[in-house]
Amino acid sequence: MADEAQIARLTDQIADAMVTARMRLQDVASALDAVEVPRTLGLRLEDVENLDRYGDRLREREADSNAAVGPSATRDANELLKNSFRGAQETSGDLATAIRKTNNGLEAHSAALRDAAQGLDDGLKHVDALEQLPGADGATTAKLREGLNGLKSAAENARKGLGMVTGRLETAIDAARHLESVRLPVDIHRRHSAEIDSTASTVRTQVRNARAGMGHLRNDLGDVHSGSSAVEQTTRHGVQSAETAIQAAIAAADKASAADSATAADNAAPVNDASAGNAERGGSAGAGAGGAAQVDSELVRALNAGVTPGPAAGTAAGPVAGSAEESGPRDPRLDYMMPAKTQAKDDRDNGR
Repeated sequence: MADEAQIARLTDQIADAMVTARMRLQDVASALDAVEVPRTLGLRLEDVENLDRYGDRLREREADSNAAVGPSATRDANELLKNSFRGAQETSGDLATAIRKTNNGLEAHSAALRDAAQGLDDGLKHVDALEQLPGADGATTAKLREGLNGLKSAAENARKGLGMVTGRLETAIDAARHLESVRLPVDIHRRHSAEIDSTASTVRTQVRNARAGMGHLRNDLGDVHSGSSAVEQTTRHGVQSAETAIQAAIAAADKASAADSATAADNAAPVNDASAGNAERGGSAGAGAGGAAQVDSELVRALNAGVTPGPAAGTAAGPVAGSAEESGPRDPRLDYMMPAKTQAKDDRDNGR
């Protein structure tokens, strides 16, 4: 009983790590596939065009300042130049704030992927422990290890891709913030328009590169929602393995409880029919309570995932192989996976 319970607990924790990683990958895929993210970056590029227009205006102000004659005219021309530059700085600050908002959302996804990868590392440790337990199926354990490594690679690659995107946006933010706060003297060198041109060029290049990087990452994650994707199949196998292990542990507990009840009945020494009945009932109840306590103490963490086990495989009440009943998942995590795919597909259809 102890081995079955331990196998069930470890396999269930592995399945949880797989489900979490799959959800995080789907979150990233949905975010990158949503209309709002590319549209938002497109709006930021339009903001850069507005900043460019300030550069054209500043060139005119600088020319007027250089051409001004006399202290009063020079002072007035310089003030107009400074006012126009302050307007450009406000625009640049707003641009940095808007890009930061988008970047924060992407960084949150990156952090979630990092946590998912850590959970998969823990899952690999559980596989190591499984391999040491008598009764663990070697083929199942090997496939679980392969699935965990595949999900970990997918999560880490997605996180690296997001890191490149957020790094480019961070560079754009820094450039826009610098323009917002820079202080420049008014002279014949046209520093103000040059600063705007430099900032606009940097922000434009970085936002365009970030958007292109998101496109590549979106293509890499494009089939995450598909039921035939490696991510989906790996996760489904992990959850089904956990369900099978939990059912096996419960069947072993039931068998042990029944054996204890039979032994207690055989060892009872009835004085009369009534006392024999009482003794038999008492022995059975005690064994049942002991069996239940064993199951509770050893399987409680495995069952905490919300699994509602069905009859153990191979019993009279179990599903017939290949039947419609067998194809219907009993584990709520499997039930969750199916509408998630449908919803994601609907969202993409609506986005188009």
